[in-house]
Amino acid sequence: MLTLTGNTTNGVITYAGTAGNGLVNSGLTYASSTLLITGKVGINTTAASGILHAVSSTANDTLIRADGTNGTLFSVIDDLSDSLLSVNNSAGLPVFEVFADDRIVGGQYGSGDFVVKNNKVGIGQGNPLYTLDVSGAVRLTGISTSVSANVLVINSDGTVGTKILSTPTFNNVYTTRTTVTSSASTTINTALNITELTMAANITTLTFNNIQTAGTVTMWTIVTVGGSTAYTITWPAAVKWPGGTGPSITSTSGKRDIYQFITYDGGTAIYAVIVAQNL
Repeated sequence: MLTLTGNTTNGVITYAGTAGNGLVNSGLTYASSTLLITGKVGINTTAASGILHAVSSTANDTLIRADGTNGTLFSVIDDLSDSLLSVNNSAGLPVFEVFADDRIVGGQYGSGDFVVKNNKVGIGQGNPLYTLDVSGAVRLTGISTSVSANVLVINSDGTVGTKILSTPTFNNVYTTRTTVTSSASTTINTALNITELTMAANITTLTFNNIQTAGTVTMWTIVTVGGSTAYTITWPAAVKWPGGTGPSITSTSGKRDIYQFITYDGGTAIYAVIVAQNL
């Protein structure tokens, strides 16, 4: 039982009751349309441990809810399997939400604008897989740039900056020679750069593998080694020789021919030159 006495003139309301009713401390006052409670307020609890302490005994119960003229603005829900807290926009859709599975979601509803999950941050990525997982274009401002070629670098202190590329210098390139013996169907691995091809049979099907996709240049060299017999190579249709005619392979035993190939459209056109023959 709660008994209130007083009036709005003196601005004080006093109450009387018992601890069983949850009335433990005095200090309820009313003045100028303002209700002031000195002490702690418990909702569904007689042992309030905070100034406002609400306790739910029903799963999925809404503990705190604030509504505006356009709907719910803020709510705290007793649901350890889904949304715990949400802040909504004027349409009632969450723009900031905390979930029971350690996720925090912010931004336009359902867009994955900003997501924090298991110590990973996603921007435009609803399920971030990395410490920072960004989906979409990224813009950086406040970093000095110039009209020269710049690359993005991470400085020793962890800050991001730019660095002007210097004119590159090229040193000798060293590679391992691979050896292949010809057969009717022969494959050349273009990733190995230099292939020594010992002629032991006519090649009717020659395949080049590991050619890079269009836009990336692939270059390789074939050195044929004569085998005493005049063997031939049927070159793929994509191979373009000067004058449109492929070379005759030197047949003298142990003599070498050097041929070089280049393509930059994924192998649609392969340009070939004779570097030297009968060496």
